[in-house]
Amino acid sequence: MTTWVLGWLVHDYDGGGGIDDAVAATPGAPVAGTVVDADDVTLSWTQSQGVTQDWQWQVLDNDEEVVAEGTTDGWTDLDAYRAAQDSADPTDDSPTWTADVTGLDPGTRYHWTVTGTDVFGNTVPVSSTKYFRTDGPPVVSLDTDDTVVDAGTEVTLHNTSTDSLGATTYDWSFGDGTTLLDQPNGDVTHTWDTAGDYTVRLTGTSEKGSATARTRVSVVPVTEDDTYEGTEDTLLHPARSVLANDTGATSAAVYSSPAHGTLTLDGDGTFRYRPDADWCGTDTFRYRADDARNARVTLEVACVDDAPVTKADTYRVRASATVRRVASPGVLRNDDEVDGQAMTARLVRRPSVGSVTLRSNGGLVIRVPAGRTGRRTSFTYRACDDGGTCSATTKVVLRLR
Repeated sequence: MTTWVLGWLVHDYDGGGGIDDAVAATPGAPVAGTVVDADDVTLSWTQSQGVTQDWQWQVLDNDEEVVAEGTTDGWTDLDAYRAAQDSADPTDDSPTWTADVTGLDPGTRYHWTVTGTDVFGNTVPVSSTKYFRTDGPPVVSLDTDDTVVDAGTEVTLHNTSTDSLGATTYDWSFGDGTTLLDQPNGDVTHTWDTAGDYTVRLTGTSEKGSATARTRVSVVPVTEDDTYEGTEDTLLHPARSVLANDTGATSAAVYSSPAHGTLTLDGDGTFRYRPDADWCGTDTFRYRADDARNARVTLEVACVDDAPVTKADTYRVRASATVRRVASPGVLRNDDEVDGQAMTARLVRRPSVGSVTLRSNGGLVIRVPAGRTGRRTSFTYRACDDGGTCSATTKVVLRLR
């Protein structure tokens, strides 16, 4: 039953007189999680029961310091209250009270409560606490799926920022001299072509200010194996660097040395390789690019037909009509063919005294006339290998006795 008691309209009257107890206000906006413009903050609340004459509200920061407070009129016109109670629309008896707040800092977390005093001077219970944040510069953050990537590989960078309420734009700087400006909030892609460590900067800007976040990306070179061709006993100094077919590599250093020669590797990837004397075949070395990955370099050293190496010989021959025979290998016995080929002997100049028959296997037939004792004579020959390469002319001395 609803009735008037002492000039006040009372719901569910039980005969005791008086009016309904005043209950705490129900906060409206801003509510938990809300972001509002620091220059346009309005608190609002309702009261479902009671006749509050004035309201006291407070806004506090995270340190529980009061940063704004004020008083808002409640039911000052009792005739209006009675009219609201008599209204056929039940929502009319729970009006919304508001208070405008100024002087708040942007980008700051606050909370607020409201209490009041009813028409009898009683304190209205304090409302529940509501938290909100004022709009400020964007909260900038970024990440990437990979922080170590291959040179030449497209990388996706994620903008995970929280925009300001107003228009927010983002500028990307990738650390290699390239930028993307005035971008919306969203992912971007970038490719680094040169190995190195890069700092990516993301700056968000709105009318409330700007903020910057950073992340680091390490770019490693992609190396490819190489093959070069050289020649036995010849310095190999190619113009093409070992880095020419790599991606993102800027420097090279020896990782493992060749087994059959000497190597000088310059930082730009050019090199000089000298095979060991008289060696031919396949040699290898490895290099490391930018102190990261290593690659294999194959050196194909073509063989050349080395001439036999001969040494002079001396024979003692009795000066008579007798024939002296020297069996194979004869003059070739102390000669050398570094390639392992068979050698043949070829007469170049005959002796001035007597005669010499030089067989291809190095054997000799020597004839010296009688009466030529105490003298010496000589002849020359060459040793030739299977490929037709011959030694220098070599002297053979005949001592006559």
